[in-house]
Amino acid sequence: MDSSNPERDPLLGTINDADIDISKPFTPSKDKESSYGNISTFSVVVNCIIGTGVFALPYATFSAGVPLTLITFSICSLFILVAAVWVLEILARTEGYVKGTSRGRMDRAANEITFKKYDFTSLSEVFAKLAGKISTQIVMTVYCLGCLWAYVAVFASTLSMVIFKFFVKDGTQCDVYAPGGLVLCGFATLFTSSAVALNVHYNLPDAIQPMRQKRYARGVTLSAMLLSLVFFVAIGITCALTFGSNTKGLVTLNWESYTGLDGGWGKGEPQWWATVLQLVIVLFPMFNMLSIFPLIATTVGSNVEQFLPKRWIEARPRTVSVLCRWGNTILPVVLTVFVGRLEVIFQFTGLFAYVLELIIPCIYQWLSTRKTYPEHQTPYSGWYSRNWLVLVVLIFGLGAFGFAFAEEIYSLVVPAPTSNWA
Repeated sequence: MDSSNPERDPLLGTINDADIDISKPFTPSKDKESSYGNISTFSVVVNCIIGTGVFALPYATFSAGVPLTLITFSICSLFILVAAVWVLEILARTEGYVKGTSRGRMDRAANEITFKKYDFTSLSEVFAKLAGKISTQIVMTVYCLGCLWAYVAVFASTLSMVIFKFFVKDGTQCDVYAPGGLVLCGFATLFTSSAVALNVHYNLPDAIQPMRQKRYARGVTLSAMLLSLVFFVAIGITCALTFGSNTKGLVTLNWESYTGLDGGWGKGEPQWWATVLQLVIVLFPMFNMLSIFPLIATTVGSNVEQFLPKRWIEARPRTVSVLCRWGNTILPVVLTVFVGRLEVIFQFTGLFAYVLELIIPCIYQWLSTRKTYPEHQTPYSGWYSRNWLVLVVLIFGLGAFGFAFAEEIYSLVVPAPTSNWA
């Protein structure tokens, strides 16, 4: 990933980097310099999936209970996996549609993923024009702001714990997870946390396009997502069973009391090696966030800049650019001052995760099929490409969005019990 060129960040394309004129003759891209193999693609997809979301899953698992966790993950992951394959289909049809429009006829053989660059917003622009592009761009921008908010919360919670444990040592604490804070319904917390954890769909075009053997794209994508899913469920259930009612929204903070005695959390003076292990686990997410936060903040700032009046940008381009990027850096910090609980942040961010991974793929799966029909089949099509399933997933996605939104409002008015453990 080239941090010097944030406009090509796989996380988020800028609003003006994908202007596609389908009236002009199509010329395939010859750029294969950055191509990679199946194992590298698998690693890239896994890297795109595993992020901040894993730190909130143990608390969500404890809040909802193991049976409900397994049921929720099974149902949600099934639809999310199907939607991921649809993104591959949409990407292949984009090539076919652009070529077919320039040649005056559609050809099923042209429905393939090449090395030509299309990001998530490009797909929206091809099949829904400027309105689709801007709508997708807004959802992606807000979602990434939510991710930045989560990063700041992780950093603040970890740093405060380290300071009060190893430096202040006067018995005081700064704990955003202390009793009395905002508590969410267990099912709602699990629902939105799983959505954020598995959200990779808007990264797939950038992850798959450099792949050399694209006929394996579906298998590689599904394998990476299934491995991540197993990892998430294992971490969530193991930590929830281990820490029980003491499970914190940021699970690494549970190692605050690790001593290395009597199974790890026994009473007594911590072993020296236990302190080292404790610091490695607790500080890992903080240093991880330090590496990714500036890149995403810069990229989000570049996208926000595109929504401003053109005369402002032309008058003071440097000033506008700096203000946008610093604004997207400061805003998550301000939000964390008021709400620093990771599960609450994911309750908000999860709303837009459902739009990105379920609703938008359904819309463009239907649109891309309609605009390339009857030559709509792709190398990734199958029984799951039928319109009735698209409708089922869309209804589920809209229902999930509505439920998560209603639960967020309800939790702000009537705090729910801390656990539905079973």
